[in-house]
Amino acid sequence: MDLRNWDFTDNRTLSLDGQWEFYPRVLLQQKNNSEHFIPDDKVFIDVPGTWNNAIDDDKNPTFGYGSYRLRLLIHPDKDQLIMIEAGPPGACFNSLK
Repeated sequence: MDLRNWDFTDNRTLSLDGQWEFYPRVLLQQKNNSEHFIPDDKVFIDVPGTWNNAIDDDKNPTFGYGSYRLRLLIHPDKDQLIMIEAGPPGACFNSLK
């Protein structure tokens, strides 16, 4: 999502709804401030939404794990504080640089 022209002073709240990358059965991680590995086997799913069609488990696609990924493009030279409010209690997330 390209936010380089977004005016954060006038528009303080931005919805991140839309198409996100989803990696079924993959937990994306970054170790020791190094580059992180992003696999090629991604699918795009709507957020908010379910991952039921992305998890190919015939038994019960509502159970499983995976990683969502959304890239936010901002001006690195601007002094901006950005806060992301994450979903329901029990959800966990990690911010990767």
